[in-house]
Amino acid sequence: MAREGNSRKAIVDSTTGGLEERTLVSAKEQNIEDYLESIFQTLEKPEHLSGVQLARLWKEQVIERIYKDSKTLSFKNLSFIHYILDQKIDEIFDMSYGRLKPKKIDTREMVLLYTKYFDQWIDNKYVTFRTGKPPLLGQIDIKDVWILTFFAFLTNRRVENDNMLMLGLVGVSSSGKTTIFESVLMEDAHVATSEYGVGRYSVGKKTLLLFHDIDVRILVVGKEVDKIKAIARTETAIAKVHSGTVTLPSLFLFYSSNRRLMSHEFPVDPNDKPLTTRKFPTDIHRPGGQKVSEEDLVAVQARFVECFVKEVPQMDFTDLPNQAGFQRIHGIYGLFPRIMDILDKYRPSEYKSPYLYLYALKGLCLFAKRYEDVMFVDVKDRIAHLVFRLASPDLVEDIIKDME
Repeated sequence: MAREGNSRKAIVDSTTGGLEERTLVSAKEQNIEDYLESIFQTLEKPEHLSGVQLARLWKEQVIERIYKDSKTLSFKNLSFIHYILDQKIDEIFDMSYGRLKPKKIDTREMVLLYTKYFDQWIDNKYVTFRTGKPPLLGQIDIKDVWILTFFAFLTNRRVENDNMLMLGLVGVSSSGKTTIFESVLMEDAHVATSEYGVGRYSVGKKTLLLFHDIDVRILVVGKEVDKIKAIARTETAIAKVHSGTVTLPSLFLFYSSNRRLMSHEFPVDPNDKPLTTRKFPTDIHRPGGQKVSEEDLVAVQARFVECFVKEVPQMDFTDLPNQAGFQRIHGIYGLFPRIMDILDKYRPSEYKSPYLYLYALKGLCLFAKRYEDVMFVDVKDRIAHLVFRLASPDLVEDIIKDME
């Protein structure tokens, strides 16, 4: 039966918070929707058909029925009919599956687990660190630089000309790289695909460009080289996005891979087997693929600190609850104790880039109150002491205001 007048529905007025009546569809459009719905209700779902077969069968039946009733309606609304049918099929299959509610895990429990796993992983004997430009480390231990930078990725937007090294994480599969590190970065990262083309750098408001599980050669071959170097140095970088171009903001960079961008070497361990490999050359020059310019390789290596794990660490992940992974907030809170300990170790003059500790101070202040509420630990006084010890007087007020 046709409806008279226009179809009106109550919607919330965003300015007043009250209900307001507005016309959404005309009577003619509502009649068409009702007519199509009456046809959809007559459709039957044979049990033996796959989803693709069912979609084809229903579209044939609906189009045939409409064509018999009205050739004009069939011609004018064909695309609309296909769209509505796709939605109906999705609804049917959606209702045919059960859903379990995700297991809720206590935040404090997850934070404590994150601290435990992070420390066990980063400190184990199978992990080493390397950069192509050691002078940018200043007098800070390379592992501490990697950790402070990782914390910056989680808590800050990048400042232009910060003169910081970016991060890489490489090594054997199933060693915990994704579970411990990438899982907490994904929330605020733009994950770049390995394929070239539009949209690869559609970062939006994201602060981190993440190359997940890539062949590291894409960082040092072709057009990517200059772009990667420019982003790493916070220089102006132009990227193709859809049908135009955009100027990228200052972004942090992170890559993960099973292959090494840099060469690594482990110190002699008297407890290791005599034939244990200590030297691991870069995988960039392995056979296959494009030839890599040594100049480009050195230039990209000079912008990163790479963490390499040569064997699966001897860690027990059984404490990690099923159906629950680490989130960004677990990483931030889980790193609080370690970040404060690192900042206690060094003087400002020992840092090559002051942003390495300024990012850390800003992140600590920004999350201090929430950290105390979740972890039942008083940290504000300690953080305030670090701010006044490390930051220059003109920056103290701006850094510490977030903690109030």
